[in-house]
Amino acid sequence: MSIKRYPGCAYVDTTVDALLELGPPPAADVASVVVEAGVLTCGMDAMSQGYAAVRMPTPVTINFSIPWTVAVTLVAGRLTPVEVNEEWLTTHHRELATVADRVSLRHDWSLTLRTAEAMAPLLPVRTITAGTPTRRLLAAVRRTRRGHKGIRVGVGDGMALLRALREGGIGAAGRAATGQPWAPAALDAFTMTFPARVRVRLRDGRELVAERDVPHGGAGNMRTGPDVVSREKLSACGPAVWGSRGTENLVEAIDSDAAGLWRLLGTPAGN
Repeated sequence: MSIKRYPGCAYVDTTVDALLELGPPPAADVASVVVEAGVLTCGMDAMSQGYAAVRMPTPVTINFSIPWTVAVTLVAGRLTPVEVNEEWLTTHHRELATVADRVSLRHDWSLTLRTAEAMAPLLPVRTITAGTPTRRLLAAVRRTRRGHKGIRVGVGDGMALLRALREGGIGAAGRAATGQPWAPAALDAFTMTFPARVRVRLRDGRELVAERDVPHGGAGNMRTGPDVVSREKLSACGPAVWGSRGTENLVEAIDSDAAGLWRLLGTPAGN
């Protein structure tokens, strides 16, 4: 299980983690931001552009846009439910749009390969595709490329992929290629890997760089795992729903695995 620390798609989490690791710096001090990420993050952002780029972002569309997510994080210095609401976004729209225009997203094959390595034991490619003719597999790839235009593979991308394979390899993917899909041992060992590298160029010429592979709250994060983040979110957001005492009762029920937990979840503040 993984718990998202921020309101947004899981594919933006490591970008926000990296930004916050850098401070984040005040938005007024930032000249440009380059986010390097894997194919899933790039594909998500590409699919969001038709919605997020043509009008003021909403609490929904901002969830899938790297430029708008970066802009909110820099302007507010954080990313919480307080910022992801229509009133806050409308009030800060001009400043957010200015910052978002300075943000670019680039695909990095080495980061995509890290995700493939992490997913391979869960979804072994050879086992999943066994018995499927090569022609059908290629047709599926072509359909995917037509429907998801986040990554366009050119000569430069091919060279980058070869370089990433040579430098990092796909050891885990290869070793797990013929395993059992969703094997219990693979689930127990799974690390939710959606890498992002953030390069912030400041107006004074300095460049700040941070990189995160596994988001806070992600399975396999040894520093800030799902349990820690779920408790953070319950502590921060629970009182608005269940009141302070009701939230404390929930924490106690969770810790003791009390039979009345579901009843407490259905009891709003004041009751």
